[in-house]
Amino acid sequence: MACPPIRDGFWRGKTVLDVACNEGAYGIGALGHGAASLVGFDSRAANVEKARFVAEVLGHADAMFDQHTCDSWIAAYPDRTFDVVMLCGILYHLRDPARTIADYCTIAREWVFVTCCVHGDEQDGYTWTSETENVAASDGALDSLMPNNANTLVTEFGKHGFVPVHVEEVCKANFWDGASLLLRRCTDLGASWEELGGEHPEVQVHLAPGLRADGVGEVHMAFVHRTPRTREVTVRVRVLAGDGEEHAATEEVVSLPARCVDPSMPASTSVYRATPLPASVSRPATIEARVFDGSREIGGARIRLA
Repeated sequence: MACPPIRDGFWRGKTVLDVACNEGAYGIGALGHGAASLVGFDSRAANVEKARFVAEVLGHADAMFDQHTCDSWIAAYPDRTFDVVMLCGILYHLRDPARTIADYCTIAREWVFVTCCVHGDEQDGYTWTSETENVAASDGALDSLMPNNANTLVTEFGKHGFVPVHVEEVCKANFWDGASLLLRRCTDLGASWEELGGEHPEVQVHLAPGLRADGVGEVHMAFVHRTPRTREVTVRVRVLAGDGEEHAATEEVVSLPARCVDPSMPASTSVYRATPLPASVSRPATIEARVFDGSREIGGARIRLA
């Protein structure tokens, strides 16, 4: 899965940690788009050597690569933090991916970017997966816990205050398909959120502060649904001031693409909306998005900005 479509200038000035960097492609790509510095590590010495070679050829003196596992890097640098942490092609190789997610969520100040093979199950959770020794396998080809689907990852990162602004998924995965997510840390911005639309909403709405560093000025919505057909829904958004006064209200029809249920189908991708916060709205503010199929409410979310 490719890097999600994000605003021009997203990488500019950011510090980046590329976890299990392989030969450094994702991290070096971030440098090419303006990142300030890059630290990458991989468990295989050959990969580290190749990453260093590519960085040298491209003139990236601000890139450092070393040999580590996920656990040994945390042990060596327990207090380091970065603007962006990349977890690309690693979580499905681990025996305890939830612990690694928890560890590296403490490292990421603003963003986590994830690419991950998924098992393809409708049921959220993980599935034990056997690996064979090859250049794409985990070091030692240990059996691993593979996430069943993108929502498993959304839920896991949500436990640590990270909310997606992008979700992309191919339902039945292999080493070339899976899930891609860009997640925003919300807790440090004084944000809290809740899901609307019942216990099992048909459409999930993820609300996160915008791409600006302070999270002020806009709220991003990523809509994800789990049915194998394209559907059109009505989305009603309200912006409320701290005293509950409604400052803005919009309504629009949004077309949600079919969720991929077969490897031959295109990837299912979240639909985005960036909702500006009116200048008249002072913090704290509440943004509420509700999704309707006709008159029936089928999903929604609410985010409060302190």
